[in-house]
Amino acid sequence: MSAVALAANIAVVVFQTYTIVKRRRNPLIDELFTHLPAYRTVLEANKPLVPAAAAPAAHPRATATAK
Repeated sequence: MSAVALAANIAVVVFQTYTIVKRRRNPLIDELFTHLPAYRTVLEANKPLVPAAAAPAAHPRATATAK
């Protein structure tokens, strides 16, 4: 059973490396799988209901200053 898990993990690493190289993505700052239909479906399903421009501005939390 552990051999199957190891083979699956190796396949995932190979696929991720292939995607990073082919699409020139930086895995630390870029999404890797934006080309997949499932990614687009999830992105569309989780769009915010209120546009960002219409949302109230967040006020920074007041902090106490020590003297």
